[in-house]
Amino acid sequence: MSFPGEVVISGFVSAPVRMMASMVIPASLLLLVPKCPVCFAAWLAALAGIGISFTTAWYLRMSVIGFCTVWIGVLLFVVVRRWCHPSTRVEPSGRAEFVQLKGK
Repeated sequence: MSFPGEVVISGFVSAPVRMMASMVIPASLLLLVPKCPVCFAAWLAALAGIGISFTTAWYLRMSVIGFCTVWIGVLLFVVVRRWCHPSTRVEPSGRAEFVQLKGK
């Protein structure tokens, strides 16, 4: 049951929990990625059984770090946008939907 002025979120997990989980994943990955390419190659060999060269490990490590940084940047942009414009909600399809809350 929804009350007037209440925004109902469909799905099993609420939006704040999904947003928090989507920020924890890249942050924890950045925390766990080794700082040197040789350690990254050893880490990849231990976890996946794949042996790669030093150069490939360096490029792959930089790609993972860049991807996580961009991911966190996009999520921060969404959070700041929602904070600055609370009446705008962006749907997964990319369309903006304006929600007018009917309150007191």
